[in-house]
Amino acid sequence: MPDKLKHEIAWAVHLFAYEDPFSKTVIFTLKRRDFKPLQVFLGEELASLFGDVAEYEITFAPRKPKSVREYGFDQAEALARVISDEKNVPLADIFTHARRSELQKNLNAEARAENAEKSYALQRSFTREREKLIIVDDIACTEYKTKTM
Repeated sequence: MPDKLKHEIAWAVHLFAYEDPFSKTVIFTLKRRDFKPLQVFLGEELASLFGDVAEYEITFAPRKPKSVREYGFDQAEALARVISDEKNVPLADIFTHARRSELQKNLNAEARAENAEKSYALQRSFTREREKLIIVDDIACTEYKTKTM
């Protein structure tokens, strides 16, 4: 998370915990297959957790360019697009990968947070259309106040 936005996060929403075989299968499918019905289902479920978000815009933690080339899509962007459509809020592409980073799945919690912090930067053309921002990431590894639904 770029320092410019880090302290503005009020809370995070988790659709489900990544602890059981079913949730791991869902996330694996979301990351590896451009399966629109799953993207729509999960995006709609996430959108249903938000109340009135008219003053927000939505963005996403982008997938590494190498992974986009490999799999042909960005799962967080797909979820953000569904939420944007469901809630009728603008979608903003504001983050970019700042450098090569290690695979998160190979790191412990402390190393994951450090790796994620250094991995993203704001795009040079970053401008805010609205004051508040929803950031979609398929996996949360940083500790914030959370609302688990």
